[in-house]
Order: sequence, then structure tokens, then C-alpha cells
Amino acid sequence: MILSRKQIWVTSISTALVAFVFACGGGDDDANGNGGGAAQQAAPTTASSDSASTGAGTPAGNGAPGDDTAVVIVGDTRYEFDVSRLCLSAFSAFGASGKATDGSDVDLSVDLPPEDWQTRSDNADWEPPSVWVNDDANNLDWRAGGEVVTSFGVDENLSQVTSFDIDGSRASGTAIFIDFTNVSLGQAPEPVEGSFEVSCDDDPYS
Repeated sequence: MILSRKQIWVTSISTALVAFVFACGGGDDDANGNGGGAAQQAAPTTASSDSASTGAGTPAGNGAPGDDTAVVIVGDTRYEFDVSRLCLSAFSAFGASGKATDGSDVDLSVDLPPEDWQTRSDNADWEPPSVWVNDDANNLDWRAGGEVVTSFGVDENLSQVTSFDIDGSRASGTAIFIDFTNVSLGQAPEPVEGSFEVSCDDDPYS
């Protein structure tokens, strides 16, 4: 059986994550979201009036991430992550997973297909780009694009990665996030504009 690039990509991420878990002698529980309700369209805002001021969420500012780190800005809230447990660029795709650098209960997941995924002959093998900030510290569940949105039955046009760029071991882009904590309670989603930047270690084995 010949594996597609997408299948090899998924296998690569899974293998890297399993290797990390065994190296650390355990793993973290996955964050699961359940809920539904009809989604109503709302215009995105440039800042969230309810942005977290504690935990990993801090007022947005400037500053690019270093190796194996990520910065995600949602509205006026800035999150910083350590993605050393999983940060991978292969087959023109990019993936990262990490925890808040300050130790608070905030997780990040980034999954980006090749930049030309919509026009490639194998485009059916790739999922839309997605960014997920699961902020349990402040009871916030910021999601943009991909399966993390469609799994809730929300119109993918309401929340999505609007642009992204992959440059070797670095990736960045803009997104419209929705707090799915409210969506799971049946409330109308309130899109919030944001951005993200991730940098993997160029030589993780050095």
C-alpha cells in the first residue's frame, strides 16, 4: 500500500508525539470539547473585552518567538507557548503542539497544510489550516479553522485561518477565533481577530 503525503505527515506527527511522551515518562490528558447549538454569524472584532488578564493570557505586544516557541494573539490577549514537545515541518506542511511557558493550564495546537493545498492534485488529502488555544486557566476555548471548528457544526466561514506562511522551520499567519466555550452552551459565536507565529528548533538534535 502506498501512503499519501498527508498520511505520512500524520504518521510523522503521531510518531514525534509518542516519542516525546515516552521520553517524559507520561503524557498530558487531551482537552475535549462537547456541545452544539445553532451558530449565528457575527462580525469579527479586533479586540475581546473579556480577554484573560491572568495565566498565559497577557496584553498583546510585539516580539517574535525563539526556537521551539510560539506566540498567539487573540484580540488584545497574548499567549506564549513552549512547543518543544512537538514542532515539525515536512512535506511543505507544518504542525506544532505545546504548553504555556508560564506553566498555566493553556495548550496550543497548530496544524497547517502546504500553502498551495487547495490547488494541489492531492488537495483532498489535506484538512484546512487550524489553530487551537485551549485556555482552561481562564475557561476559554479559542478555535480557528479546520476540524476543530467543523466538529462543532459551526459554519467554517465564521472562524478560520485567514492567511498563513510556512518558511522552513517557522510559520505565521492571521486567524479569526471563536470561543467555543460559549458555543458549547448554545450561545452565538463572537469572532475575534488574531495572529500566530511559531518557530521550531532548526536542529532539535544538536
